[in-house]
Amino acid sequence: MINKTITPQELMKNLTKYFIIDVRTKEQFLTDHIEEAINIPLSEIKQNIVNIPKEKLIITYCNGGTSGGIAAKILEEENFNVYNLEGGFSNYKKMPL
Repeated sequence: MINKTITPQELMKNLTKYFIIDVRTKEQFLTDHIEEAINIPLSEIKQNIVNIPKEKLIITYCNGGTSGGIAAKILEEENFNVYNLEGGFSNYKKMPL
């Protein structure tokens, strides 16, 4: 199945509507991240599935989109409604505030 994606512009319209997961390392997350995001590194996604709300729309992201896409695929296989952020955090950071 092909990952569903969301643009940074669409995400910015209503950050609180989504459950946003930053799948980068804890160090990268602490340096900078999307305001409403929580950090669950890709390597820890499977063991943290119980902490992710099924009733919310999930957004995953990494730096460029690859790891976020892998996380989205894992969650999709567990029947989550999940989108990956197009271009990842680097694309998000290019947006004007």
